[in-house]
Amino acid sequence: LKLTDEEFQTERDVVAEERRLRTDNSPMGYLYFRLFNTHYTYHPYHWLPIGFMEDILSWKIEDIRDFYKKYYQPNNAILIVAGDIQPDTVFEEAQKQFGKVKNHTSVPAMTAVEPKVDGSKRVILNKEGNQVNTIAIAYSIPDYAHDDQVALSAISHILSHGKSSRFEKVLVNEKKLVNSIYGYNMELADPGVFLVMAMCAEGVSPESVEKEILNELDKIKNGDISQTELDKVKINTKAEFIYSLESSNSVAGLYGEYLVKGDIAPLLNYEEKLDKMTLNEVQEVAKRYFDHTKATTVILNKEQPEQTQVN
Repeated sequence: LKLTDEEFQTERDVVAEERRLRTDNSPMGYLYFRLFNTHYTYHPYHWLPIGFMEDILSWKIEDIRDFYKKYYQPNNAILIVAGDIQPDTVFEEAQKQFGKVKNHTSVPAMTAVEPKVDGSKRVILNKEGNQVNTIAIAYSIPDYAHDDQVALSAISHILSHGKSSRFEKVLVNEKKLVNSIYGYNMELADPGVFLVMAMCAEGVSPESVEKEILNELDKIKNGDISQTELDKVKINTKAEFIYSLESSNSVAGLYGEYLVKGDIAPLLNYEEKLDKMTLNEVQEVAKRYFDHTKATTVILNKEQPEQTQVN
């Protein structure tokens, strides 16, 4: 790795500033970071890629070189080329450009398994300078390759996709409880989470928002979904997928995402599973994972002004 200590120091400062901007000084960013710290206790997902500020500031150039040597090698890389190309030409050029790069060590296997969730977790945060109430709720779900991911994606669309979604209609427009809210299933290489995050409207408590979020999830668990809603999800999902194939860059990114996780089959079979999905299947999946007694809830409170004592 051709990197001087002076260059490293500059880049470390850039990463530290990114951490301040996107996490420390962003209510939703900080909430997201702390949710993963709370939900995962053993698995590396406990540590988001940006890391803790204390770690960033304590890095040495030797740490960066060791990391680079361990992970940046051919047996841990995937080359994807998309477009109007000839496979033989690509393989020939790849061999010419990268064939001399040798593997020098085996990449450490990731074997950590998160313990089974045996109860709910609830954390109340009071961060200095925070100007808005926010709340995040997470439920454990399987990895990206599990069949239930298709139904979980459908639930995500119903709850949080577009102006006509349930969260937008009820919590934003009708009850005016939140300024923004979203919920989605994370399709991770290892078991992930279905995540709901909301920024409360002025004067609204996180607890009142939480009540309405759980109510909307319970509606789906109770089968309150119409065939029209499900058909709309199928049509929109297919349209989005087709649109994602219009550029070579998007195709490369889509296939690369699944190849990095380990298997392309879930992507290739997604449309067929979507077509076969039923209302009953969506309800059963919601009942299987939206167990409030095993949810992780993190609330980040707005900083309250200090009370002035009058003597």
